[in-house]
Amino acid sequence: MAQSILLVVKHLGNIGFFDQDAAQYLPQQVNWERINSWLQVCMKCSPKEFRDRPPGFRVIEVATQRVIPGPPSCKYAALSYVWGRATAPEIEATTSNIHDLQMVGLSDLPVPATIRDAIVASSKMGMQYLWVDRLCILQDSSDDKCTQVNAMDKIYSNAAVTIVALAGSDAHYGLPGVSERKRALPWVYDGQGICMAELLRPYEEISAQSVWHTRGWTFQEGMLSTNLLMFSDWGVFYEAEGCTGVRDEEEEWRRSDSDPIFHPASRSRGKDTTGSYEGLVQNYTKRDLSWPSDILRAITGS
Repeated sequence: MAQSILLVVKHLGNIGFFDQDAAQYLPQQVNWERINSWLQVCMKCSPKEFRDRPPGFRVIEVATQRVIPGPPSCKYAALSYVWGRATAPEIEATTSNIHDLQMVGLSDLPVPATIRDAIVASSKMGMQYLWVDRLCILQDSSDDKCTQVNAMDKIYSNAAVTIVALAGSDAHYGLPGVSERKRALPWVYDGQGICMAELLRPYEEISAQSVWHTRGWTFQEGMLSTNLLMFSDWGVFYEAEGCTGVRDEEEEWRRSDSDPIFHPASRSRGKDTTGSYEGLVQNYTKRDLSWPSDILRAITGS
């Protein structure tokens, strides 16, 4: 088989080789087999049992899409995303509809695309349960909000994996590669036995330019999570506690300039290597909040 040349257009100097069809460079659908292999390794090393649950802790049962009380020691995924501004009526849990959400479920309700895709992603990863703030916290109950917000450290740190919606600016964008939302296509030239293609953009750049990176609530969600599965327009990234870098969907490619699996670790999700209070405050105060009154609540768990 003739060897093709892989040339990075945007990031000059990163030149490598591949022997695959250029059309398969960034498939439009997520490679769940690969993602599950990442998760299996981390879950074997760091098994979790969520026993210290806050009162009223709820989860979405993935198979039935019902919002139910969290079973003891249940393994669940959590979602970190940007709410954005509602352009149409959207479902959220309230004291008046929580009974229906528990008995009937979400299947026929106007659930934002990002949450729909997170349910699909959870199923693909073999997760029975998913935690989403909009549907697992009673939005019209100050008591329930207070209880759950004060337990954010437990909710996110005990999640088997946190699904991060890096792409888009609201809850309607979806998770690229999961269902309807297509991924960005890289520049590709294939002719005369030579194939040139743009490599996946670095995680640091994608994260730094995301709306998710600018929001106040997502600061603690990213910092408190131990395993992050991040969905961008350019592919999926995975960062696990204890690892020195971020794994991406290019791991099969042989590049001449760097390890094909790990990129340099990024602190863009809020972690400060010194662990200093000053570092946390500096990072957090750069973030935006829709309601200034949330400034303390959005960092309570940190």
